[in-house]
Amino acid sequence: MGLINILIADDHAIVREGLKAALEINTDIEVIGEAEDGVAAIEFCEKTIPDIIIMDMNMPRMDGIVATREIKRRFPGVKILLLTMHDNKEYVLDALGAGIDAYLLKMARIGEVHKAINALAEGESYFDKNVTQMMIEMKKQGSLLPSGENETEEQHITAREREIIAFLIDGKTTAVIAETLSISPNTVNNHRANLLKKLGVKNTAEIVRWAVLKGILD
Repeated sequence: MGLINILIADDHAIVREGLKAALEINTDIEVIGEAEDGVAAIEFCEKTIPDIIIMDMNMPRMDGIVATREIKRRFPGVKILLLTMHDNKEYVLDALGAGIDAYLLKMARIGEVHKAINALAEGESYFDKNVTQMMIEMKKQGSLLPSGENETEEQHITAREREIIAFLIDGKTTAVIAETLSISPNTVNNHRANLLKKLGVKNTAEIVRWAVLKGILD
């Protein structure tokens, strides 16, 4: 894995500076830019495309959710790590719907941010376990679905595919999933591709959202 280029988008300069200093301790990471809001993040991508954007949610002019949707539409190869204080259901579902690739709370330790970045660099996703557990609990209580959203008939998901979903939510890499299940990495990727096709979704984040909404992980 080569050098990972990072853009930090946050409206607080002290957060950007502190995060940059902490991240660049890892010699595999280079922070190539900073943005004070979503508009600036998009403008940066128009000139230089980063590998990963660490995106705040609440920012002036354009928030992180709107910016993520636009960046994913125009620069689909860019990975988005949402780093936020918010963990309520509306924010989480909006983030997943926008196409984020990783969701971490700002209370996370820098080691977990490094772990999420490495997962994204390897083509995986990463989700805060507390957020995932919160969503599962809301599903059990019947309060997860936002108003106006109806559940559709559940697609037939195999036992193996359920295992794959659980590993994806835990942020496990393809290599780790393959080793744990004693299958090849190509087989893991085939299962992931089949899930995308069955569910009619575009990325792992949407698989996770669907799984929690349907109670697959109960």
